[in-house]
Amino acid sequence: MSLDLSTSSQQVYNAALVILTNDTDGGKERLLYEIVTWEDAHPPQNEYEGFEWYNVHGDARTLNSLVTRGLLNIQMKSNKYCTYRTVDREAVKRALTDYKGLLKPPEDEEIPADLFRLVVGHEEKKEIIMRGINSSTP
Repeated sequence: MSLDLSTSSQQVYNAALVILTNDTDGGKERLLYEIVTWEDAHPPQNEYEGFEWYNVHGDARTLNSLVTRGLLNIQMKSNKYCTYRTVDREAVKRALTDYKGLLKPPEDEEIPADLFRLVVGHEEKKEIIMRGINSSTP
């Protein structure tokens, strides 16, 4: 019995971005990158082919959590094997690329002169904060 879980590209993209945003140690980002790289190098020859946990150096529990979040499908499962494939590889790639763009440091933005216009008093504290902001090593 096969279930047809038709998930739109936008849903896969959004789910991938949520996972990447909440990834504190970078492990899921690395795993998703390895998954799309592996799938690019190994196009499926039939409906059962996919990667196993050791192909992408991922923990089976993590892969199963990606299944429940709608990023992966289980292609085949037996007592010895479980193969996975992404629901939409291009959406995952786009999410990885966009996530990298979110992490870029901002361009040299100018600090507004009236940053503390609403703060009355506390001149010493305002000066300390401005020195920290303007310092080359805050």
